[in-house]
Amino acid sequence: MKPLAGYRELDHDKIQTGYIDWLLETNGLLARLKVKEIKGNGLKYNVRTGRGTAAWTQPNETIVTTTGTTEQRSAAIYSLIKQADVDKFAISTNATQDPTIAELKESADDMAFSLTRGMIHGQTTASGVKNEAKGLFQLTAEIEGETKTDLDGSTTPGAGNNSQVVAAHATSVVLTLDMVDMLNDVVKLGIDCYACSRAVRRKLTSLAKAAGNNLQHDKDELGYMVDMYGGKPLYIVDEIEDAYPDNSSSVLDISSYVLGTSIASGNDNCVLFAINTSEDGFVMLQAQPLKREGPWTPDDVDANRYRFTWYVGFGILSKLAVGLLTGFVVGSST
Repeated sequence: MKPLAGYRELDHDKIQTGYIDWLLETNGLLARLKVKEIKGNGLKYNVRTGRGTAAWTQPNETIVTTTGTTEQRSAAIYSLIKQADVDKFAISTNATQDPTIAELKESADDMAFSLTRGMIHGQTTASGVKNEAKGLFQLTAEIEGETKTDLDGSTTPGAGNNSQVVAAHATSVVLTLDMVDMLNDVVKLGIDCYACSRAVRRKLTSLAKAAGNNLQHDKDELGYMVDMYGGKPLYIVDEIEDAYPDNSSSVLDISSYVLGTSIASGNDNCVLFAINTSEDGFVMLQAQPLKREGPWTPDDVDANRYRFTWYVGFGILSKLAVGLLTGFVVGSST
C-alpha cells in the first residue's frame, strides 16, 4: 500500500495534484495513512481478540493446541464531495490574484476539514454528520465489540473491557509522562506516531522540560515538521478537542458530546492517540481516488464549476494497532 501523500506522484492532472497538495498541506497524519484499495462499498475484516496456544510434547503424545479467537468488524465507504464555483466576473476583472487558485485552495481546505473531522469523530458525538465514515473514536470503541460506542478502559493497561483504552484516572487527573508510557504498552503492533490537540502537545513539552529533556523538533518521513516524542512524530490534529466529558468509572462516553463544547468543570478532559499506520494498522479505505470533474458552466450560475469526489473510509485492521489515553487534563484537575 502507498501512503496517501504518494498518490500525488500517480496523478498527471495538475489541478488535481495541486488540490491534493493543499488538502494535505497541514495534515501529516492523514498524509501518512496507507491507502487500502477495495472494490464495493465497504470492507469486512477479522480482528484477533484472543491468543491461541502451541503444544510442548513428548514423542507419541497427543498434540493439543488451541486456536486464537477472531471477531468480524466492518468499515463502510462513503462519498465525500466538494464543489467550487469560480466566478467568471472575478476571473475577468481581478488583476492581482488568480481567482481559480484562490477558490480551489479554499475548497481543498474545506474538504480537508470534513475528512479530518470524520477521521477523528466520524459516527460519534451528537454532532455526527449523516453518511460520515467511522473515525478513530468509533473504530477504537468497536475493538471491544461492533455495537459498542463508549470507550471502556482501565487504569491498568490492557485490563479494561476495551484492552486498547487506557484511563489515566477513573474520572480525571493531570497528565504525567508515566501515563503516556502506559498508553504505549497497549499498542503491541508498534507505535509509529501520536495524534493529539495543541494543548496536549504543550503539556508534553512542559513535562519533558521538567524531566530535563525536550521534545525533538524534526521532519517526519514525508517531510512534515513535527515534534517527536520518544522518536515518534506527534501530530497536531485540530479536530481533537480539549473539553471531553470526565470519565465515569474509567469509561469515556462521547455519544452525547457536542463538538465545540467550551471547557468547564466536568468537560475539560483531553485524549491522546498512539497509532500504528502500517498496512495492518490504522488505514484509509478507498474505492475511488480523489477525482476531479469540470470545469463546466451551470445553467443558473455565471461561473466555472469544479467538483471533487472521493469514495473513502477508515479502518483499524489489528486491535493492537491503536491505543487511546482518556481521563486526563492538561491544567489543574477539576
